[in-house]
Amino acid sequence: MKNQLHRMAAVIGISALMGSALLAASYDNGTAEIPFDFQIQDRAMPAGTYTVSRADEHGMLNMRNVATGQATFVNAPADEYGKAGDGKIVFRKYGDRYFLAQVWFEGRSVGQGTSLGKDEKELIGTPVKGAPVLAALRLK
Repeated sequence: MKNQLHRMAAVIGISALMGSALLAASYDNGTAEIPFDFQIQDRAMPAGTYTVSRADEHGMLNMRNVATGQATFVNAPADEYGKAGDGKIVFRKYGDRYFLAQVWFEGRSVGQGTSLGKDEKELIGTPVKGAPVLAALRLK
């Protein structure tokens, strides 16, 4: 009886580990070359190649600079619905400052949007130069 309980506990544990690994692997991810410094809410991020992935099903994103290893998590729930297409990252530009606005993963019909940080709220009255800035997001 004791051996059966140990085996059952082992099977449940292994199943839980495999299930969580499969769930984690199912989230969207990609890489993007961002040629300018930018901010994610109030966190400054340098230009470079970034891996972008959904950390959970509620829209939490992880952005990590490949060269420096600098990473940040940002809450980016479903923000806008549209036609499924190529992945892209959208930035808002005020003068020479860029702020992460949305992430669209390839094949998804929903863009995940970030909230405004303190710095961006202060710039809201500043004229936006041109259209939103896009960076390509490629799936791995």
